[in-house]
Amino acid sequence: MIFFKDKGWIRRFPSIPGKAACFSTALSILFLFCCSRKETEKPRLELPGYKAKLLLKETFQEDLSKWKILGPGTAEILPGGILQATVPPGQDGMSLWLSKPVKGSFLLEFDIGFKDTLSVHSLLLCAGGRKGEDLLSFANPDSTGKIEYFTRGPVANYQIRYHAYDSTGAALKRSRIYKNPGRMLLSHADEDPCLENRNYFIEVMKIANRIQVRVDGNLIHDVRDKGGFGPILIQGMIGFWISGASQPVSMRLRHVRLFELSMHSP
Repeated sequence: MIFFKDKGWIRRFPSIPGKAACFSTALSILFLFCCSRKETEKPRLELPGYKAKLLLKETFQEDLSKWKILGPGTAEILPGGILQATVPPGQDGMSLWLSKPVKGSFLLEFDIGFKDTLSVHSLLLCAGGRKGEDLLSFANPDSTGKIEYFTRGPVANYQIRYHAYDSTGAALKRSRIYKNPGRMLLSHADEDPCLENRNYFIEVMKIANRIQVRVDGNLIHDVRDKGGFGPILIQGMIGFWISGASQPVSMRLRHVRLFELSMHSP
């Protein structure tokens, strides 16, 4: 891209066809290399019987065009490829969404860092309207700051909760997966895998009705939605939720990758 912007660099060789041919060949090789790399890039987690295709690799080096913010809060890119999302004091909360919905089976992996202990953090999967509507097409800007909008309102989703503290700073010491609306409990872990204020590597795999959550390589949740609390959710948005508090609350994301999963042909 830099080469095309620097027109002066191109004008230095207007009459040397060999140079132009070499330049064209180099671009072709680079294009093929990038496409090949996208096809061959694999997740950290081994998935016997499944093929993983890279859909998204977010390094936070440019802008936030692949994300959408709902609720009162800010998001900024920090040096080192870090996205920091912050909720101001006295606000309900905010959520940060990948701008395109995901359908079918997938694997999401990311690094996440915490430094505050007055908040509850959640990952929302397959979020959309109760009849399958696109979340971003109907989300009410005046209501999306409240977690109840996603747990008891018009939005269906799976909610994975971690790094959870109450308003006094006391740890809830547990992690859960809910099916919304209604906060129907699907899975419970007695220990919060993200209790400490530090960085974690999280992998979330959803294959059909099955959800697995790993933190730093340790399996925390493995549950199947058997459809007892409504239809199984198979598509929708992926979002990160942060609750508000009396003090600013923030989280930091790095190395976000999303893979589409399909059965591997023998």
